[in-house]
Amino acid sequence: MNAAMRMRVASVLVLVLSACAGDSGSTDPTALQTFTFGPYTLAPGEEVTKDCVQI
Repeated sequence: MNAAMRMRVASVLVLVLSACAGDSGSTDPTALQTFTFGPYTLAPGEEVTKDCVQI
């Protein structure tokens, strides 16, 4: 196996392994994820447009 072939194999191996890595801590891609924010207290009919969430 020459150097060019070894480099191709190494590149493919890195791509495959990096595709399998995740930062969610779960191996199940359909696992439920929850994100906490709030609480938001609104009066009836009140709109909040200055926050980054839609409420």
